[in-house]
Amino acid sequence: MPQMPVIRVAIAEDDPEYAKQLQDCLHRYEEQHEASFSVSTFQNGAELLEHYRGNWDLVFLDINMPGMNGMDVARELRSMDHTVMLIFVTSLAQYAIQGYSVGAFDYILKPLHYYEMDMKLQLALRQLGSRQEKSMLIKLDGDLHRVPLEQIDYIEIKSHRICYYTRQGRFESSSGQTLRQLEDTLTPYGFVRCNKGTLINIRHVEYLGSDMVTLAGVTLPVSRTHRKAVVEMLLKLAKGGILT
Repeated sequence: MPQMPVIRVAIAEDDPEYAKQLQDCLHRYEEQHEASFSVSTFQNGAELLEHYRGNWDLVFLDINMPGMNGMDVARELRSMDHTVMLIFVTSLAQYAIQGYSVGAFDYILKPLHYYEMDMKLQLALRQLGSRQEKSMLIKLDGDLHRVPLEQIDYIEIKSHRICYYTRQGRFESSSGQTLRQLEDTLTPYGFVRCNKGTLINIRHVEYLGSDMVTLAGVTLPVSRTHRKAVVEMLLKLAKGGILT
């Protein structure tokens, strides 16, 4: 497996013994593979939700926890983050199967066995690596939200703040990033400036005129300076030269 950045993991498990077993499995996986984990542990789901800021890549959830059970916690997480990877931990597979209704990646049965964990982690991290390349974290009022790039229609700067126009609505970011920094990051994925203050997702373009572009039902101005770049990006998309 290719080397990956640090994977941020959260564990919500009310049984300290199983919480430690999960951590031991992750540590053993680090020793045997090119992987690195940053692990946060919580004794219940409510505590995890209290600390959630869109800052985890992978969450292990015990289904049978006091107070909020793992399924309830998963639903709350999904309302804030559609892409965080969820793996349920349970003693009964029949409960874990319900996890697919909240987009869980998989489940692990108790008692824990490292070799099962190893196999499922390899699959999870492979998918996670691909997913991270196709999404970005947006800082909104101090909270981080991961948004798939395919759901972003365009990005513009207004009053020194970055506004994201997505399929879920408009988000105004407080990250402090510049449009130029975003351009450098997103150009390989098909984002291009159509004017000084706007980046568009070339995949969502419906019509390009001499001085305007339409995407997602919105018409935006295209400056003479940037029109050539938009045309070139459209041609690049047609030839399959944009990262997917």
